Amino acid sequence: MFVEYDKSDYLDLRKQHNIMVLVGNGFDIAALRKFGSGKMQGKTTSYCDFFDYITYYRFHNIGNVIYEKMEKDREENKENWADFENSISEIIRDSIIPTNKLEKDINNLTDCFARYLNDLVTADLLIEINNCSRSNRLASRSMSTFLADLKLAKEEKINFPDNTDHYDLYNYLFVNFNYTQLLDNYIYLDKTQFVPHPYRTVDRNFDFYPNPKDNITNCKHNQDRVWSSYLLADVIHPNGKQSIPRSIIFGIEDDFNKAAKEIRLVKSFWGQNDVKYKRLFDKTELFIIYGMSLSKTDSWWFNRIYNTLLYSNAELIIYYYDYYFDSEEVKERFLDACVGCERDYNNDEIVKSRIFIIKTDNDNNNFLGFRDIQV
Repeated sequence: MFVEYDKSDYLDLRKQHNIMVLVGNGFDIAALRKFGSGKMQGKTTSYCDFFDYITYYRFHNIGNVIYEKMEKDREENKENWADFENSISEIIRDSIIPTNKLEKDINNLTDCFARYLNDLVTADLLIEINNCSRSNRLASRSMSTFLADLKLAKEEKINFPDNTDHYDLYNYLFVNFNYTQLLDNYIYLDKTQFVPHPYRTVDRNFDFYPNPKDNITNCKHNQDRVWSSYLLADVIHPNGKQSIPRSIIFGIEDDFNKAAKEIRLVKSFWGQNDVKYKRLFDKTELFIIYGMSLSKTDSWWFNRIYNTLLYSNAELIIYYYDYYFDSEEVKERFLDACVGCERDYNNDEIVKSRIFIIKTDNDNNNFLGFRDIQV
């Protein structure tokens, strides 16, 4: 992941930029809408589609308390009725179900979700996305020109582009919160898109564009600037993978993790997040959040981003799908999802000044999008 590299690894290395990208269900939904076919065409990894799936297979007959709560909330027109991790949190808050019963029902739900993903994300679909990424150079485009998506107001200033130059290493860590490998296929650097050592006399292997469309105000680089650079990329699945059903983690996060009796239901506990990932945040220069709902169920990650923004020069770009929210509201949604931080007005203002919002439809953006792609 964020190993510190030097000139024994890259001959002309000037500086290393660690970029942590958190990718949520919005990416999988966009990919399935673009490439889905067969009997599951039109279905995605959304909670609503999964609820329809388990209802069709008469999941409600087995007395699963999470399903029963979702069904009741839907009848009452609750906004988040289909978010089963939110349902788990509310069940715990009501304190009416023994933990061992809730764990058993979560396991049943997990098994059914694994079957759903296997019906939805087939080998044929993965191959189609694999070929599309290769032929359209989607992975390299995402990592070299993502700053083309950023349009800033005159009073906004992002420092990351100005800190880049020739001979820099762009070290990406994609934190895939999805259980599928749709993102892994999209972002994989195959032989068409990336050659580790393309030249005889120099070892640079990547072109990075600090201001590809001149959209970034107050940037000292223009659209003609391109850096001769280095690239590394890796993907992790902190919540498990479709291919290993028992690795899939459903659960809670927020303030429930203070209660010992509920620790068995906390995602970051089972994912060993403190041991595996906590040390990465201080090493990160730029965070990118893509396709996430900014809910408290991922507060372990958001808390640490908040603190990193507060106590360092790191910055955060959020791609957000809902056009009903303006940039300030999106920032507030992020802050509201940070439940373990020393928040006050001054700290919040510092953090917000280091957050930049990109409104996206998950299609036309350069970064992880499907722009100009014909299926």
